Order: sequence, then C-alpha cells, then structure tokens
Amino acid sequence: MTERRIECKATNPKYAAPALVLVVTLFAYARSGNPIVASKIFTSVSLFNQLRFPLLFYPMLLSSLADGKISLERIAKYLNLKEREDYVERIDRKGGTTNSEGGQIEIKNGNFLWDDSDMAIANINLRVRPGEVVAVLGKVGSGKSALLKSVLGELTLTLPTTSVKITSDDPEVVGYYPQGERAYYF
Repeated sequence: MTERRIECKATNPKYAAPALVLVVTLFAYARSGNPIVASKIFTSVSLFNQLRFPLLFYPMLLSSLADGKISLERIAKYLNLKEREDYVERIDRKGGTTNSEGGQIEIKNGNFLWDDSDMAIANINLRVRPGEVVAVLGKVGSGKSALLKSVLGELTLTLPTTSVKITSDDPEVVGYYPQGERAYYF
C-alpha cells in the first residue's frame, strides 16, 4: 500500500481568510439552530466574494491613513516654525570693479546657535577675498557645517554685533552643495 500525502501550503494567509470566514459563519449559523439550505449557502458565498476585495485592501487603507496623519502633523509643525531673521547683509558691487574673480564673504564676531539653544559657533572671524580658494577641514563636530550654514543665514544669531556680509556682482546667488554620504566609483 502506498501512502499519498496531500500538502496544502498557504503561501499567503489573506487568500485563505475569506474561505475560513465563510466556513465559520455558516457553522455559527447552523449552531444557532437555523437550517443550512443551498440557497443560504450560495447567497453567503456570493456576498463573501463581493466583500473579499474591499476587505483585502482595508489594512492598506488603515496604513495609508496613518501615514497621511503623520505627514499632515509634520507639515503643520514645519509651517508653525518661527521665521529666522535674515542677518546676512548682501552687498551688490554694481559693476564698480572690472575684476570678475568672484565675491567676498566676511564674518565678524560670529556667534551662532543651532536651534535657539545649542551653540553652533562662537567668536568666528572669517574673510574670504575674491579669487581665494578655501577648504574647511576638521574633526566630526568641530563646526564645519555650522560655518557654512552661518554664511547661508540658516543659524540663529546670539549677539546683535555679529555681521555676515556677502559682496559680489549678484549677492543673492550663493552656490552650496551640502555634505552627505556618497560612493564614487572610478
């Protein structure tokens, strides 16, 4: 005598759930003392088949609603942030020089905060003349990003005596490429 084994593998339980719900519902209907007739079974199968599609997408709906709520909270938090004052003085050369090597950046007595509480940079004096190439080097947390953000006007001033000046032919245009993890393959 040979043995035959039938294996039933449910790769995804969500496909088996409607059939199980139908069986449990018909069992509960029979246990309540009602007769199970063909018309009741076919009607139940038809109704459960119509409910299968909406019930399969119900968890995705809940997930999307939760994501939407979180997104709206983040947008509201961003829109409710207080505006930073523009402390960068932008000086237009008005074509007064024929030297088109670039602009000048100057910070005097620079004291800046990250978010109204944490000190980012203290007592910075910097002057970058036209044509100079500057490399900002240092250890992690030494203030490289804070220095660049102070020039861009993205930090908060601590002292009213701090001055940041950008002088160029078009002082409103500042190029900045933020740091980040990148992999370069040659």
